[in-house]
Amino acid sequence: MALESLKSQVSLIGSMKVQCLSRGHSFYLDLKEKEGGNDEGMCPGEALLSALGGCKCIVSQNVAKQMNIKFSNLTIELEAEYDPKG
Repeated sequence: MALESLKSQVSLIGSMKVQCLSRGHSFYLDLKEKEGGNDEGMCPGEALLSALGGCKCIVSQNVAKQMNIKFSNLTIELEAEYDPKG
């Protein structure tokens, strides 16, 4: 199977606000107000956790289909710790 490519364009559009674009889809990242942002979107860490959880949901659904398992609900909760000082 040949490798495929993923592409994304990320642009700073405010003091801490970022627009993320890929294949005609977009979303915004921002920081909490106490961290210098305007809280107009998830912070990058929250988006990363969401992407990991989204991958896990999709993989789970694909494996379930292959194994003839049906489920109607799946929720994955993710939590991480970070040092806000960088």
